[in-house]
Amino acid sequence: MTQYPSPYAQPMEPLPPPPVSRTSGLAIASLVFSLIFCCPFLGLIGVLLGLFALGPTGRPGVKGRGLAIAGILIGLLVTVGWGLMTYGGYRAYQMVMGEFTKKMQEFVVDYNRGDNSKVYEWTNESFREQVSRPEFDEFMNDLRREWGNAEMLDLWEALQSLKSMPADVQQRVEQQKEGGDTALLPVPVRFEKVGLKWVVLEIDASRGDDRLVIQRFEFADYGTLPREPGRGPGRSVR
Repeated sequence: MTQYPSPYAQPMEPLPPPPVSRTSGLAIASLVFSLIFCCPFLGLIGVLLGLFALGPTGRPGVKGRGLAIAGILIGLLVTVGWGLMTYGGYRAYQMVMGEFTKKMQEFVVDYNRGDNSKVYEWTNESFREQVSRPEFDEFMNDLRREWGNAEMLDLWEALQSLKSMPADVQQRVEQQKEGGDTALLPVPVRFEKVGLKWVVLEIDASRGDDRLVIQRFEFADYGTLPREPGRGPGRSVR
């Protein structure tokens, strides 16, 4: 006997809606931070955010795994690129300034020892024509007595001290012509009794070798050698 469905059967319940998928905010942030190339640390932040985003994006309903992987890869490239540029810049600084820093340290050692004859040997013929040895000894002995021994700054301290460079010295350095016979080298030096002072060395650049040959000394707030024209006897104070 044929059976027919009961007209009073319960209706079927509707299927639940599919879960709403969303894109991981960490994955988006990872890609955004990694794409900002101008700041070296943002690439590293992008890598870290991408690593944190890998876990949630593996769950159902959470998208953005591709964004997280892209953020990690781009962030690594940016971080490595900045690292290579920083290292290259540091090596270039060492090549250019390393020899000069070494010579300046030798000069400071001669000064601290009170060996005026050795310091005098750092000067060129023009300097010696204008400054006699007794006059040089008197100047250096007075300077050492009033300021004490000298100490070169390390790289970080030297960079930090740039903000204290006198404006007139900075202007003169900026205005000096390339390829000239002389070059101005402002050097921050810490003295035992008076602290940080700027010593401006006018270097004889016409010799064509790598020797550090001084044509003029300028000790900020103290004096210069050779003395400025028209000053007469005594210390020449700028």
